[in-house]
Amino acid sequence: MSVKALIVTSFFYGMFYILGIALIDWLIHDEVQSLKVYLFSGLFFGIFMGIGMPYVTKWITKRKIDGNKRSIAHPQLLPEEKIEMEGPANLFRGIEAVGGKLFFTNQRLIFNSHKINIQKGQTSILYSDISKVEKRSTLNIIPNRIKVVTRDQKSYHFVVNNREEWLFEFDKRVENSKINLV
Repeated sequence: MSVKALIVTSFFYGMFYILGIALIDWLIHDEVQSLKVYLFSGLFFGIFMGIGMPYVTKWITKRKIDGNKRSIAHPQLLPEEKIEMEGPANLFRGIEAVGGKLFFTNQRLIFNSHKINIQKGQTSILYSDISKVEKRSTLNIIPNRIKVVTRDQKSYHFVVNNREEWLFEFDKRVENSKINLV
């Protein structure tokens, strides 16, 4: 935000605060305090909300995002295994959409959760165990889900960004992936 925008925002926060407090005093207490009290309160509230809060929010958000990046552990790899593609994803485990990262390695598909989830840990699926991959949509509207079905009929539902890119990679890695347009 520009300095001008911060000042204007502070002014409006302060004015709305003054009007709100004066109205509450008048309605509840049947008396209004002096103009100096309202201006002093409005000035500090406006500065805090208009200038201080954007910086505090930015600082907290940056720490939270940086903390989440560090909270996803590197997946446990097999000997000779290398990560070839990775990206943020959710894996549905029951009713919980477990947040984390999805990895394509040269041997298998790996999902690793971050620490914020109730259900944590790594889920691995060998490419040879995958019988089909299906396109799915969240709420039948948003085209961001992938359903992976294994040969033993276990289903894994992933929500990913850039679904088409992930499906292309599945197609390269999984013989007989049978990507269905569902």
